Amino acid sequence: MNRYSTEALDAPTIVGDATNLPHTASESFPQIPGYEILYQLGRGGMGVVYLARHKALDRRVALKTLRGTEDPELANLLLSEAKIAGRLEHPAIVPVYEVNTQRQPWFFSMGYVDGEDLAKKLSRQVMEPRAVGEMGVALAEAIVCAHRQGVLHLDIKPANILIDSQDQVKLADFGLAALHTDYAHADVQFGTPQFMSPEQAMGDKSRIGESSDIYSLGAVLYAALVGRPPIVAATTTELMGRVISQQPAPLRQFRQKIPVELEAIINKCLRKLPEERYQNAAALVTDLKAYLEGKRVLAPKPGLLQALRYQLQYHVVASRVSGTIVLMLVLLATWLFLKNVKQSTELQRLRDMEVQIVQQGQVLHGLASELSRRNQSKEADQLAAILFLLSPSTNQTEKSRDSQRFIDLAGAAGIDTRNHEALTEFAEQLIAPIRSKLPTVSEHE
Repeated sequence: MNRYSTEALDAPTIVGDATNLPHTASESFPQIPGYEILYQLGRGGMGVVYLARHKALDRRVALKTLRGTEDPELANLLLSEAKIAGRLEHPAIVPVYEVNTQRQPWFFSMGYVDGEDLAKKLSRQVMEPRAVGEMGVALAEAIVCAHRQGVLHLDIKPANILIDSQDQVKLADFGLAALHTDYAHADVQFGTPQFMSPEQAMGDKSRIGESSDIYSLGAVLYAALVGRPPIVAATTTELMGRVISQQPAPLRQFRQKIPVELEAIINKCLRKLPEERYQNAAALVTDLKAYLEGKRVLAPKPGLLQALRYQLQYHVVASRVSGTIVLMLVLLATWLFLKNVKQSTELQRLRDMEVQIVQQGQVLHGLASELSRRNQSKEADQLAAILFLLSPSTNQTEKSRDSQRFIDLAGAAGIDTRNHEALTEFAEQLIAPIRSKLPTVSEHE
């Protein structure tokens, strides 16, 4: 690990109520020409932030300094952070006013936000969905500004989102953007585990990009709605593993009354694969505004298969027959619903659900293999039959490839594997014992 880790310049607290700050003896403050230092606001691994008054302009600012070091590399990092933040002009980004790396103490001055950070606000109460959407628009627009300048933030989290006295949000602390710029090829891990993207957790710098910030913003919006990050764990090591491999628990597990459009947007931000998220922050802004205006959003709405994904990862693979039966009942209900949709005019809804089924295909086929390994061949065969029926492909070759276990099973039973109707009839025979457990109303919903 490079010695300039995320702690090197991490003193993100440049916010607070100056009237309630504890007094610190003025003689302990560094002397910085042109500034009167009033209070210490916060400190990180090597950085300290002070509330100060710019004497000439009579303006309160936050001064970010390095303490107890004369390392020129750290001076370069401080300068890099200031330059990056300084070229970003947006109402939702904390502005940088001045930077000094020519004499000790090294510092740069930036806007002081008289208020609190989002982490402190969420420690008291969660936010209403509309307020979360409005905050998301402001932050996503700030990210658009940064990305257009070629800047990735890489540490978007509640502690780095400041809320002023007018309830306006501002994105702060571009220290990791500086690290990413200056140490792109070094062994440095970027981000805060609870809010970092899977590719950041894996240290896969080739995949870190704009969608990494989109994931982190989605994680912030998730936390704002339910008061906890999407992924939690007892240790950092376990947390990093879960960020990489596990899906977030559905939002409705913690809070029922969440607009489905907002939930869909957040789910899309939190996809594990970068290419499945919004490909740029401008697209996220568009969807968030559509939600706020009561219009249709582009993100696929959550439904049966999102719940299935969570149940599969957290419960079914580790379960025995009973859990598998529940899973297959859910899949069968999905198949029956799709049959009805095909006979209706809801073609877009059908396409959305079929896309979700394709996305689930690999993990579900993996479950069939796991059942075989456990000598639950009957359940494995039934699951393979259901997956064949659910496959949205109309091309028999593609359908056969995606359902190879079932095709092999049908061939062994003497079924003509080129005859789709014969295969469908065979699949329905296999699943008849499971289908009988479904309420008959399912076919008419």
